[in-house]
Amino acid sequence: MIKSKDLLEKLAETAIVSSRVSGGREKVLILNYIRNQLQTYNREEYLPVSSRLCLAELMTWQDRLDEALELCNSIIDEYTFHQDAYLQKSKILIQMGSIGEAEEILSIIQKANPHSAIFQRYVAMCKFQSGRLTEGWEDARAAFNFGNLKIRYNNMKRWTGEDLHNKTIVISMLDIRGGGDEIFFSSALPKIIEKAKLCFIETEPRAFSLYKSSFSKSVVFNRGTEPWVEMGLSIDYHLWARELPAYFFRKESDFPNSPGYLKLAFSEQKHWSEKVNKVSDNKKKIGICWTSLNVTGPAQPFVSNLLDWEPILTLPDSVFINMHCLDGKEEVIAAEKKFNLKLIQFREADFKNSFEHIAGMASACDLIISVATTNGSVIPGALGLNVIEIRPSFNSISMDGLPWYPNHQRVYKPWNISYVSKLRDIADQIREWTPDKPVPKIRSTNL
Repeated sequence: MIKSKDLLEKLAETAIVSSRVSGGREKVLILNYIRNQLQTYNREEYLPVSSRLCLAELMTWQDRLDEALELCNSIIDEYTFHQDAYLQKSKILIQMGSIGEAEEILSIIQKANPHSAIFQRYVAMCKFQSGRLTEGWEDARAAFNFGNLKIRYNNMKRWTGEDLHNKTIVISMLDIRGGGDEIFFSSALPKIIEKAKLCFIETEPRAFSLYKSSFSKSVVFNRGTEPWVEMGLSIDYHLWARELPAYFFRKESDFPNSPGYLKLAFSEQKHWSEKVNKVSDNKKKIGICWTSLNVTGPAQPFVSNLLDWEPILTLPDSVFINMHCLDGKEEVIAAEKKFNLKLIQFREADFKNSFEHIAGMASACDLIISVATTNGSVIPGALGLNVIEIRPSFNSISMDGLPWYPNHQRVYKPWNISYVSKLRDIADQIREWTPDKPVPKIRSTNL
């Protein structure tokens, strides 16, 4: 046990700040240890406010929301007004689905700090998750402050809705860490491609080939290059990709109603289908993705444990394709041993560096069942494939729950319900399904 509370507090703050950005598997043990130590101190003696807030944040990540809420309330009772405690409480309430209460708290702290982009971002999340899309986009636009962001390329004017007839426009990425956000925001690209004379679409090496085959009427380029210079063209406007939906998807019915704005090259699709079919023994080919690289931190409620997937992995007449393939080898070995099976994966499938490989493997599946991740749900959803996604009913960090993909079935998991219960619901309802039939609409209970 760490005997110095000051040392424990510094360790907790350092680990939490790091995990907010990247919650890799290597951080799980240390964060669990810190949480246990903080809980022990909190039971035995008075903990400083900063330590209690650290503990509340760790518990929020782990969906221990009742305990996290109690900690925040204890700080608020003690100090009457404590901005950080109120902010953490608002995140807990959003995750619980108490959107109205969260908005009330956010309005209080916004009065004390009206220019905070962080507060406005959470207000936007409240509005998105209560169906107020138009208001949500306005708050999100203000929170990201797009107009003041530094554009990577010189002498470009920001597009704010002007007529694009006979105009050229550059569309840039804002955040490339996981890649998923840029992909679902890009669902609006066909809308602006249709309006402009020519679009230059910035991407990154992971997505370049897939984007090139998807947006053949535009110029797809890697971040940092300037193809318009080589082509001798002047640029009329610039726009960040994540600004696009605010212009085109103002209400739910505006979202795409035809599947598949990303297109995999036929040669790639044929290559991966042949490889998977060769080892599938004419059984149903079900892709599964149970986790992401961020297994702790704010995204922790979005991931599950592979050993909880027994209801799916024991379905008859099925083979299972590993749509994660990034880490967690020990977890895969344990599941294969327990369920007496072999998850299909190929050494040449470079999921870390090629979205085209992910798309190829996904396209070879009859159905994909996944938590909310880039590999398992975002890329397959953008391709228009059959996806059943299990996701938290509410969250305070991501807009991926909006209706980006018409072929996407979402099974919502309240914070106090286990993944295994939802997986059981899905397994029961697809047990008799065959690929020549439509995927059943999943009915799910919260019992």
